[in-house]
Amino acid sequence: MPLSYLSLLFDRFERRGVVQVDYFNHQGNQLGQLDQQECHLGQQEGHSGQKVDHFSQVGKMAGHKAGSHNTSVSVRSVVLPSLEQLYRDFHGRQLVVAVVDNWPFFGLRYLANGVATADSGLDVSILDTLSQKFNFTYVVRVAEDGQWGGPQPDGSISGIIGMVARHEADIAIDELTITAAREEVVDFTQPYFQESTILVSRAPAPRNIAFAIFSPFTTLMWILLGTTTVLMGPLVWVVAYIHRSWAPIHTERYDHERAPEHRSLQYLIFNIYRCLVWQGNMVITEEWSIRELFMVWYTFTSIIYAIYSGSLTAFLARPSFEAPIDSLEDLLKATKQGYIPIFLAGTSNEFLFKGASAGIFKKIWESRHPSQSVTHTIDQAMDVVLKGKRVFVNARLGAVIRAAVRGSHKYHLARQAMYPQNYGIACSSGAPYNNLFTDLLLRMVETGLVDKWTQDQVNKVTKTHGNGGDDGDSGRGGDKTTLMGPDAISLTHLQGAFFILGFGYLVAVLALLGEAYVHCSCLQAAPQIHISL
Repeated sequence: MPLSYLSLLFDRFERRGVVQVDYFNHQGNQLGQLDQQECHLGQQEGHSGQKVDHFSQVGKMAGHKAGSHNTSVSVRSVVLPSLEQLYRDFHGRQLVVAVVDNWPFFGLRYLANGVATADSGLDVSILDTLSQKFNFTYVVRVAEDGQWGGPQPDGSISGIIGMVARHEADIAIDELTITAAREEVVDFTQPYFQESTILVSRAPAPRNIAFAIFSPFTTLMWILLGTTTVLMGPLVWVVAYIHRSWAPIHTERYDHERAPEHRSLQYLIFNIYRCLVWQGNMVITEEWSIRELFMVWYTFTSIIYAIYSGSLTAFLARPSFEAPIDSLEDLLKATKQGYIPIFLAGTSNEFLFKGASAGIFKKIWESRHPSQSVTHTIDQAMDVVLKGKRVFVNARLGAVIRAAVRGSHKYHLARQAMYPQNYGIACSSGAPYNNLFTDLLLRMVETGLVDKWTQDQVNKVTKTHGNGGDDGDSGRGGDKTTLMGPDAISLTHLQGAFFILGFGYLVAVLALLGEAYVHCSCLQAAPQIHISL
């Protein structure tokens, strides 16, 4: 083995004594071995503050042990213990852990001097278990930008990912999503937690039922129904007029007996409307063609009346809410009605939508507001959602817990779950303890510890604030209606009917005023008759 390489090995591993050496006589017979401790001592003999020939020092040591200086030294093998084996015990070394303040994963507590320390959370429990198993301590460092971060277009690396990539921290843990872009600058353990991404919006408000009486039919249906009613009267009048032209003598006798106004257009239209609202029909006729028209009209109005009555009853009996936002398609439609998507700065969700080159992700990102679509904390985003037309794109657990703290009934969690997020621990590239951490993380998952620690965080909220609200219908009030039955009909439900009544009174008054005006005009136009005695 070249001397330079042997010296290099001693230089790199002299503290561990990891070089094993065989020594021989001139006949080639092996005389013995220098164990690791002896190699270490042989190296120490040459330490004098100057560069020494480690090879010759070990040779002298071998010759001294063999009782002869006529020995040759060769390196039989370089015994390098597995780095994973070496890092099974950190010997109390202190690691720097990069985090953001993000309970229920990694909650922070600040001391009087402003130093951040780990408080509680799922990732705190995981980190504590790792530190106990591998015998290390840790201090937390909070990213200056408060972001999870990743590679940026300008070549920089932001957030806690950047701290690990620049070796400002040994590891990063805190709901840290594994992405391809991040894996280019750091190494991740295998994922220990997976959850879906959901949309968080304000709970759908009850629909305005001021005109609930019109709800059973669509606008087009009301137009068709009104047009049919208006045209039915003239149709009957035309058929009656044809009959009068065919049999004038009989018709004159009939009209004389039944009063002429029974065949007027106004009278027929009014009776057609009476049939529509099930108030009977005052038209008496002997013509079978007219009778057939009314027979068809009776059948038509019966169907309309039955459908309207049933639909109106169902509509009033169960509250109706605005359409919820349950998918990305719903969100895209909602943006056209003024809704704004909200993203957490420096998260994988922001990078995913920002980096989309096509499809619905790109369309949603393009619909964002330049200054209102990015927030710096989850709490800020959850508060903004309640103030207006905002939809927060976030992982499920953090959203559910924060909704429970603020009141689950105020939020709507989308029914449709989107892409999953896998969380892992970020380590410096090539970190020898990565696989060790992965093995222990998988054991935590398999034994149910991760699920238990997750449930512990949820229980903290449910004990204080009640039901955690892990239900997409939590903000829609459906359970109350189911348990207590339909609400009683109130003025709120029937204000549309009173509106129609008031409108009818107004029209009647206007008609009365018009008739009075016409009557007065006729009196003024009539010739004055003077009677003198």
